[in-house]
Amino acid sequence: MGVYLRNMLQSLGFVASVRPMTPATAEGYARNSDNHVQISLAYWYADYPSPSTFLDALLGCDNARPHTEGATNASGFCYPELQSYMAQARKSLDPQRTQALWEHAGTVAMQQSALIPLIQMRYVDFISKRLGNYHYSLLNHMLLSQVWVQ
Repeated sequence: MGVYLRNMLQSLGFVASVRPMTPATAEGYARNSDNHVQISLAYWYADYPSPSTFLDALLGCDNARPHTEGATNASGFCYPELQSYMAQARKSLDPQRTQALWEHAGTVAMQQSALIPLIQMRYVDFISKRLGNYHYSLLNHMLLSQVWVQ
């Protein structure tokens, strides 16, 4: 993926290079502003099906901490309008308003090109007629503790 992106950027006239690293090294390296990384491939998936689990972590102003490998907002992106929507959503007690605020925050993030989603994970459970009591949740997918097999 990195080589493909480098080639694409070069074809558009950008000077780009790839610096291969192990996943364990790359994440901390990209997060540290002292390394001046302009683009990196990273993985992130929500551990709970809500935009609050990734929008604020990846793009919140408070999570952009320079000179450290511990910043979840590795890009240092801080956009006051986006921050305002996220803050309102966190404080809202009305589920419909909260959802609308998070949706708008996501739209603002995409309009600002703050991050570019390349891959979206999908989980598929293969089941047979012998499986009973199948239940699925957005968080845990198939609830293994609930199923039985004949």
